[in-house]
Amino acid sequence: DMTFYTCGQSASMAMYPIPCSDITYLGHESVGIVSEVGSKVTSVKVGDRVVLKEYMQCCDLKGYDKEDFCENCKKGEYTICSNYGEPSKIDVPMGAGFGDYYIGPETKVLKIDDSISDDQAVIIEPCAVSLHSTLKKIPEVNDKVLIIGGGMIGLNIIQCVKLFQPNCEVHVMERVKEKQELAKKLGADYIVDEDPYTYTAKKTNAKYYKKGKNIMLLGGFDIIYDTVGKHGIFNNAIRWIKARGTYVKVGYQMTDVKFDETPIWWQELNIIGVDSYGMEDYNGEKIQSFDLVVKLVKEGKLSLIGRDNKMKVFH
Repeated sequence: DMTFYTCGQSASMAMYPIPCSDITYLGHESVGIVSEVGSKVTSVKVGDRVVLKEYMQCCDLKGYDKEDFCENCKKGEYTICSNYGEPSKIDVPMGAGFGDYYIGPETKVLKIDDSISDDQAVIIEPCAVSLHSTLKKIPEVNDKVLIIGGGMIGLNIIQCVKLFQPNCEVHVMERVKEKQELAKKLGADYIVDEDPYTYTAKKTNAKYYKKGKNIMLLGGFDIIYDTVGKHGIFNNAIRWIKARGTYVKVGYQMTDVKFDETPIWWQELNIIGVDSYGMEDYNGEKIQSFDLVVKLVKEGKLSLIGRDNKMKVFH
């Protein structure tokens, strides 16, 4: 949000030429109370507690009739709406979490019940991102996994990875001691505690080569989830993955980057991009990431990491 707000994007990035609607506002990870509903609203009522589920430009928030939705929005994949840069059909300021109030179609919010506190409710959104990222590439038995970054999304990826594949080995790269400790509680097996090239070579039996300042590993992690996304990390991390391994890019920056692409084609790496959340395939059904998070929390399979110290850890 703050990158958009401060216009921190580079003029050379791919999003720059796309028009940005002036009736879609910023602010996500929010919880609030419904104060008013329209006559056709059926999913929520006044007094309901809801979290913000849709806030980026899409067919729904631009007032398109459902039959005119783009193919992605018809599938519920609003984050990759192909009408992102098209003009809105309504002249109504939608608003989002940065405002005291906001309005929008009922699909914009998700009703939550009293089993989830306010502090936990605001974590549904980042947990949905983590869940979506994990389901893009679920580890296999005995896979060695590196998670870069121990922020909210990185911590939630730990528990999601361990939920879907408890028999994999999770390594976390995080400098803050408190986050390291929480990562361990959530299921991390190891914390990167030295130079990452040396560490990766030791933990994965990768072959280490160095000439001057240039280092390359042959071998490495099966999967890397990068929740930081800075170009320096990307440039190095694609050298920490084994041949035909997978790099899941969750974090990002709003500028173009320079990096050595050699490991991508030479080691035939799989690079998977993540844009927030979407529709998931889970046990044979299609379900939106937010709804799946709530479902798994209620089933006691995921924890929402709230400040109210009611977090439970499931293994």
